[in-house]
Amino acid sequence: MQRPIQLPRKTLLVICLVVIIASQVNTLWAAPIQVFLLGGQSNMDGHALTSEIPDSAAELRDPQNDVLIYLGQTHRTDPPVPGNMLVPLQPGATLAGGGAAFGPELSFGKAMAEAMPGETIALIKHAYGGSYLATDWNPSTGPVYAAFQQTVADGLAALVAEGYTPEIAGMLWMQGEHDVKVTDYRNAYESNLTNFIAEIRSEYGNGLPFVIGQLSIHQTGGPPSRNPETLAVVRAAQANVAAADPRSGLVVTDDFPLNSDDLHFSAVGQIALGAGMAESYLAIVPEPSAGLLSLVGLGTMLVSYARIRRQNPFKSLARNILGKNAGIRQKFLQGLVP
Repeated sequence: MQRPIQLPRKTLLVICLVVIIASQVNTLWAAPIQVFLLGGQSNMDGHALTSEIPDSAAELRDPQNDVLIYLGQTHRTDPPVPGNMLVPLQPGATLAGGGAAFGPELSFGKAMAEAMPGETIALIKHAYGGSYLATDWNPSTGPVYAAFQQTVADGLAALVAEGYTPEIAGMLWMQGEHDVKVTDYRNAYESNLTNFIAEIRSEYGNGLPFVIGQLSIHQTGGPPSRNPETLAVVRAAQANVAAADPRSGLVVTDDFPLNSDDLHFSAVGQIALGAGMAESYLAIVPEPSAGLLSLVGLGTMLVSYARIRRQNPFKSLARNILGKNAGIRQKFLQGLVP
């Protein structure tokens, strides 16, 4: 009778190590991916029509294969871009009165891809029009916040299933138009937003960069309770929160054009908002290519904005978006403003 083969201990050890490594190979080879969370109400959802993207930003009409997006299903019915699955970033995340629409994700994704060459980027977005920070987004009891958490969890799981290792890099926030209308909600907005940011960081990363889109002074559409005086309360709250927190940024939107409803940003307004959010994020977490982003990625968008307005709001818009990057701003204004 033939005796069984006995392998040396060292050989057995090597075989065991190979088996263990093989079982973990997907994890070891998983590609890191920078993930940005997007939340808010209708102006984060987006009422900017895809059909109104200007020719000078025509590249935003096409899928961006270097940026992925995962959309939570909210109250929008059958938008062109499907929810609850990873797809390339593209217009049509929502529907507006005239058809397929988009929010700030298009220009933000493009700007960040240009600012972070070699990085893979993903966006996870959950926005709900007409939602209140005071109630709907309340971290303890808010149904929209609970749905946002579920969307984030599902989006991260989808990325892992595709072989990525997600790294949450920051959050974008465009909200407040609804809280303006209720006296108690607008007066509590500063404390509510401060607590909300603390909860987000507790959940998704200590010191997570948080970019706030400030309400525009011109967003007076809707009920009489939304007016310059009530807007000023929430606008000041947003500015105060950003000023008190070095890991938060503020995008001033007063020069960003609105639709005829005087409430929702138009296509050009949303392009400017997304670009401004990218610039604000890079001011918090600077990248080596941030200067190139300002000169290349945002140049086309801002020139398009100036041409469409047929005025000269370019300097004001550039200052709002480029913030403290004085050298970049000067080069912009010298080279691009007619």
